[in-house]
Amino acid sequence: MLSDVEALLTIDELAAATKVPTRTIRQYQTLGLLAPPSRVGRVGRYGPSHQERLAAIHRLQERGYSLAGMRDLFDAWESGSEFRTVVGLTDGQPEAPVDEAAVIVTDEQLVSMVPALAKPGNRRIAVRAGLITRRSEKAQWFVRSPSALATVADLIAGGISAPRALALFEHVTTVLGALGGVVATELSAIEPDGDRTALLQRNRALLGRTVATLLIAAIGEHLPAGDTDRIRIGAINSRPPDSGRRF
Repeated sequence: MLSDVEALLTIDELAAATKVPTRTIRQYQTLGLLAPPSRVGRVGRYGPSHQERLAAIHRLQERGYSLAGMRDLFDAWESGSEFRTVVGLTDGQPEAPVDEAAVIVTDEQLVSMVPALAKPGNRRIAVRAGLITRRSEKAQWFVRSPSALATVADLIAGGISAPRALALFEHVTTVLGALGGVVATELSAIEPDGDRTALLQRNRALLGRTVATLLIAAIGEHLPAGDTDRIRIGAINSRPPDSGRRF
């Protein structure tokens, strides 16, 4: 019979058992989604609770949760919050918040999240895209959207070159910046008596969901039919029922 120590897994064994890459496991630890391993000598060891957490993360990802959203969910749950608080629902706030918590990471942690950012050229693109910002007073990076970096890492792992994956997010940032300007211009037509802020607060989650839904649908419109037949996100359909293509 195995001892408690022998039953624990190294990070490589955990990756093999859960089919989660070691790089991703380390990223989850950096983001606070996964507890640090126990130390047996100089080796980190992972137990059943780590496997359960990785399984939970996978389930939430399938349901569309961002990494930051998961962290808030886990933190609230572990603190004993009631269900409405855990899912982001409070009295007077019918919509769950859509903001993502930013993180501050070291050079080492940044490269652990996206290994391609070890190259200065790729970092310059990431900075232009607004994905990372150097904190001048310390050797640290401000990451506005950890889930965006996770997506970049996944795109690279999927076969897209690092410069192209980063340039894609640079383009997305530019387009969303222009869209934000249009929305702000329309809001400025409202008298500045607090209604603008109240309107945005009431509709911020709806705006976020709308942008995400339309973007997903637009991607589906441009993907080959074979891809859109296999990809389903929630109940989103990007084409009419008689079109023969779904996304």
